[in-house]
Amino acid sequence: MKIYITENIDKAIDGYYMIPIIYGKIDVSTIPNNIGEKIVAIDALDSIPYNLLDAFLSLVLLKMRMGCELILGGTELSIVAQDIINNKIDSQKFNEVIFNKRGVYSVKNIIDKLCANNLKILDVNIKGYHYELTAVRPANKN
Repeated sequence: MKIYITENIDKAIDGYYMIPIIYGKIDVSTIPNNIGEKIVAIDALDSIPYNLLDAFLSLVLLKMRMGCELILGGTELSIVAQDIINNKIDSQKFNEVIFNKRGVYSVKNIIDKLCANNLKILDVNIKGYHYELTAVRPANKN
């Protein structure tokens, strides 16, 4: 099963089962565990409050089968902070970047959390303030 997790329910992806993010939470109770062959959540992290991040990642990980690819994205906190410190971004631009986000996370923090759950990071792509990373749940070697 291919799964798409997003707050923007108007942007469906053909061939993917959509899981909406509602008030920073997802409901995956109707989806069996270990069924996801690919999970796309390229804008999901911006929709998850800090206090719900670990619960969100745990739910996503439960749905991943061995070999499942996870594409996860959000706004890169460290680049935004660095641009504020270096006066490369003013208050107006900061508010444009951060407005309507429930959470902003460092890509390093997300990578650390995924690696701690035995996922292998395949790729990290940062464009402006947005990052997307690709991770995989390695197949058993037995």
